[in-house]
Amino acid sequence: MAAEVNPDSATLAVELPIADLHFHPSLDLSPSEAKKWMDESGVRWAGAGVRRGDASTWRDYSKELGNGFIAFAGQTELNHAYFEGGVAAMEDAKNPIVSALLTQVEEDLKAGRIKGVGEIFVNNSNSSPNPAFRRKVRADAPSIRLLYQVVVKYGAFLTFHMEADSDNIAEME
Repeated sequence: MAAEVNPDSATLAVELPIADLHFHPSLDLSPSEAKKWMDESGVRWAGAGVRRGDASTWRDYSKELGNGFIAFAGQTELNHAYFEGGVAAMEDAKNPIVSALLTQVEEDLKAGRIKGVGEIFVNNSNSSPNPAFRRKVRADAPSIRLLYQVVVKYGAFLTFHMEADSDNIAEME
């Protein structure tokens, strides 16, 4: 039996702007192809983590999509910290990778190059198909607390991938 479509949902789908915040700019999708896809799909804004240091990708997408491109950073660096030293390295605010990330995020937010930080993998212990990528980090770890502070300072955002375990929820509170 087919699910019944709520007529209000159909109306809202036409009127309500869509933001795709799990969009990953890449060399496989040109900025003009991304713009065409967004226009055809009714997506007004698209963004996600862009590999830090890939300034040409940021520049090209920003030029083509204008305010429709929402760049954020941090995913690559925190994944690097995790793969270098595990959960302890990712949680450690004094880890050189984390320290460099915090400095760069602040510079990028201040300059307007990014709008936020993410997607940070706080808890993907059951949701990642790759066992080497699975982790569970405290949502209130010292490194994460510093990220909270810098995004608040600039009115930016922080996105997480987090399974809703009771301890992670309590840490978020």
